[in-house]
Amino acid sequence: TFLKSHTVIRVANQEAWPPFDYIENGIPTGYCIEHIQLLADKLGLKLEFVTDYKWVNLFELLKEKKIDVMPILYKNKKREPFTLYTEPYLRTTLSLFSVEDNTHLQSIDDLKGGIKVGIHQADASIPYIKKKFPDINLIELSGSKEIIRALASRKVDAIIENSFIFYYNVKRYEVYNLKLVDFIEPRNTKLNPSLYIGVRKDLPVLHSIIEKAMHSVTDKEKQKLHEKWLGKMTSIRKELILTKNEKAYLDQKKSIKLSVHPNWMPFEQIDKTGKLKGVSADIIQMISKSINKPIELVPTETWTQTVKNIQNKKCDIITMIKSSTNRGKYMNFTKPYITEAVVVATKEDKFFIKESSDLKNRKIGVVEGSSFINILKQKHLDIVTVKSVKEGLEKVEKDKLFGFVDILPPIAYTIQHEGMINLKVAGRLEFDMQFCIASCNDEPLLNSIIQKALNKINEEQIKAIVGKWVAIKVEQSINYQKLIYVSLFFSSILLVIYFKNRSIRKINKELEQAFLEKDKFFSIIAHDLKGPIGNFANILNSFKLEDIDQDFYYHLRASAKNTYELLLELLTWSRVQRKQLKIVPINFNINQALKKAILSLQLSADKKDIKLILQNENAVYAYADIQMINTVIRNLISNAIKFSKQGDTINLQTEVVNNGIKVSVIDRGVGMTDEIISKLFKLGANTSMPGTMGERGTGLGLLLCKEFVNLNKGEIGVESQPDKGSTFWFTLSQGKQIKAENKIDIIKERKFNILLVEDNFLNLQNTISELQKADIKYEIANNGEEAVVKGLEKEYDFILLDIDLPKKNGIEVNKEIRKKYSSAIIIALSSYVKSEIQDIDSNVVFNDYIKKPMRIDDIIDSLKKLKIL
Repeated sequence: TFLKSHTVIRVANQEAWPPFDYIENGIPTGYCIEHIQLLADKLGLKLEFVTDYKWVNLFELLKEKKIDVMPILYKNKKREPFTLYTEPYLRTTLSLFSVEDNTHLQSIDDLKGGIKVGIHQADASIPYIKKKFPDINLIELSGSKEIIRALASRKVDAIIENSFIFYYNVKRYEVYNLKLVDFIEPRNTKLNPSLYIGVRKDLPVLHSIIEKAMHSVTDKEKQKLHEKWLGKMTSIRKELILTKNEKAYLDQKKSIKLSVHPNWMPFEQIDKTGKLKGVSADIIQMISKSINKPIELVPTETWTQTVKNIQNKKCDIITMIKSSTNRGKYMNFTKPYITEAVVVATKEDKFFIKESSDLKNRKIGVVEGSSFINILKQKHLDIVTVKSVKEGLEKVEKDKLFGFVDILPPIAYTIQHEGMINLKVAGRLEFDMQFCIASCNDEPLLNSIIQKALNKINEEQIKAIVGKWVAIKVEQSINYQKLIYVSLFFSSILLVIYFKNRSIRKINKELEQAFLEKDKFFSIIAHDLKGPIGNFANILNSFKLEDIDQDFYYHLRASAKNTYELLLELLTWSRVQRKQLKIVPINFNINQALKKAILSLQLSADKKDIKLILQNENAVYAYADIQMINTVIRNLISNAIKFSKQGDTINLQTEVVNNGIKVSVIDRGVGMTDEIISKLFKLGANTSMPGTMGERGTGLGLLLCKEFVNLNKGEIGVESQPDKGSTFWFTLSQGKQIKAENKIDIIKERKFNILLVEDNFLNLQNTISELQKADIKYEIANNGEEAVVKGLEKEYDFILLDIDLPKKNGIEVNKEIRKKYSSAIIIALSSYVKSEIQDIDSNVVFNDYIKKPMRIDDIIDSLKKLKIL
């Protein structure tokens, strides 16, 4: 009856709020306009768009019943007297953005001290923002265009904006020097930036009809609408931003000359036609396109010759190389962009290799010129150099070598490619390799340009490229779909072999029962891997590239993702068993860790309309390894989401009990029987079950949680009833809360005088700003040679020393200063982590390591660790 008497529905249309609701060439358009039109088509309604009014005036027209529907609304109490809200149809995020080189603004916690923040003057979140961040200077601007321009021109320090609107306008107005800093708040708070349709209060029937139409919208229709307006706006940097000097450098270069490893697949190889193929070929193609300059291959016959090419200026860059102190004398390096495990391959009948010391007194093959030869020599191994991975593996087959050491992908590729079925990966060594792109050290502009081009290639793209080449087929005539996770399945097989080594028969009787349990455990893992890998093989044999549709691809990708997660957790668990994970306990706010976990898992919760609620937001301090505990928290919340029903609530609770901290994750989901509970934390018991929407788990998550909690001297448990839900809890030692003001006052009293060694202007300004907070007096050195001169003139209270320095690097500076002042306190200030610095020089001694950008709290924690405070 209503539809017959209301053939035309009047709908509000804003003038300028892209990509949601705006006018282009006199026609209403945008995501929300097409969404309401889709609903109207399903209902057989005709829409009449009311335009030429400001946003505030459109609300007045709704109150006066001159408009029937508002197609896009944020929900707030002021609008409830005259508006009926539908269910939310698009969940959005209110976010904080700034310019890329703003190192002072790292999270919403930095919104203080009069910082200028731009926001749309009609944004419904303004009252909340003012209350939440009372110290900021909130500047209300007239539109999204003005907001973007204000930030790009640095009239404001940051902006608060809907993420979809931000990315759309960045692309539209071609501003690329901006970055996402933080999300304003998880969506389980009063601030709700989701989008609703608003209907006149006196039209409840229309409201009900529209909601029914919304329920009839298919997933494909939603996906099509989303992809058209919102789906391809994930990157804000579409073109390379170069300085004048960098542009001038490229203008005078006809081409960039490249040398590579001539035979190191899947990463790089020069084929019979003289062309480059492999991972490097794809990455170089992307870089060449990005810098708009051809990159020409300078062929070599060996890796040693490749390295000499750049040393002798016969080429400009090398694609896959590890940085080292010696190479740094004639090369500049980008940041590492690929990290791979170093493994050893042996014949099938050899024992499991736990670490490099197991290889002593055995001949081990390594490709000549490999960057980890020196590391292996320092461990007193008998090294035999070979020209290629293939040659090394062939010598292992012929028993001329006990084993061959390289990173995993080339070994896996060659074993598969050459059909060396009698070889296996017998173990992963205790160090990884990180690879950079190297350039001649007398051309720093080239290094800067290549780094910027690399920055445009995200981690997922690199994984996809590596995945494509690791399992590429020999038969080129077969048209298999090259999917990015292929390598993960092959690695799965190797890892199962890696752990379930059938040669371990002469085991000590005291460990016999433990290994029986492990066998049972890995048979479960093998069973879990068998299904996805078998399905994957059958799919490849059944389909051609043109047959692959999107639903099929997403199904396969989900299967690969679950397998990949299983492998990651398997590796982490094995590292715990081999005691390779060191515990680094610190005082930290457990509720802050819970907040971050909520933020990272909100998308998964939203898919089931589940609310994640932190019941106590006050600071509660624990003393534990924060990385391990973050893993525990994410696992427990992920499980709660997995086994909760649509629209459920999950509560996160922290409390102080018996001088400790108890953390609980409480859901109202499917619950468990006592029989299942009794098997949860036991090795060898397969308790993995699908979630309420068919989600798959790995079966390893709770084992990891138990290991990590126990390593931190805590306990973990569960209380559950079928159909009533579960409460997973764990305990930790209570930490000590120290107010930042008191710690800074302690430093001020000490009147420290230090040497600050840093060549990067922005990092230098950030560090100085932090030091000034504690009245720390400092002298500055801008390069390695100047640092040595100042460091030898007198003894400082401590030295903050960058690693990547011109003239002399930080490792060399450290050694020279310690020749005179052996007890000097030298703290590495670098983007590298400790293990990476020790990979460069295993003999280097730093008192501590602080990662950039440095905060004053990092200095305080370091000095406390060194017992200086």
